[in-house]
Amino acid sequence: MLAQAASAEPIPSVVRASSEAMSVSTTSAWCYAMTPEAVKPKAGNIYELQQQEVPALKEGMILVRLSAIVVAPMARAFLELPGNDTGAEDLGLQRLKLGATAVGESVATVVETMGKKFVVGDRIWLPFNKLAEHQAFCDDGSDHPMKMAPVKLPAFVNT
Repeated sequence: MLAQAASAEPIPSVVRASSEAMSVSTTSAWCYAMTPEAVKPKAGNIYELQQQEVPALKEGMILVRLSAIVVAPMARAFLELPGNDTGAEDLGLQRLKLGATAVGESVATVVETMGKKFVVGDRIWLPFNKLAEHQAFCDDGSDHPMKMAPVKLPAFVNT
C-alpha cells in the first residue's frame, strides 16, 4: 500500500451503489492459525493472513474496506488456550478459537452499499469487528455478534 501511495497511482477500489453482482468475492483476513508454544509468543507464531469469502450484498448491507485497525494490546489473552483463564467470558467476551478471524476495532470506508444508512465514501468506525480487508454486513448491526451498528465518523476525525 505504501508503494502505491508513493507511486501516486490510484488505489483500486470497488465504488458503486447498485444491485449488480458484487465485484469483491474474496478478501485477506488475519486468522488465529497456530497455537503458540512460547510463554510470550510473537504474532507471527499465532496469526496467519488467509483468504476468505465475502458474502454477497443484500438489501440493507454495505461493503467496506478497512483503512486503519487497532488490535488490543492484550489480544493474546483472549486466545482460547488451555489454562489461560483471564476472566474474558465473565465480561461477556468470547475467546478467539483456533481457525477464527482475529477481532479488533477498525475504521473503514464504504465502497458499496445496498442500504440507506451509509453512502459510498463514508468512513465508519467498526467496534469489535473481524480483521479482514473487505467486509460485508448489515448497516444496522443486526448481524454483529454484539448487535453493534457501525458508526459514521465525523469529518474532523482523521485516520
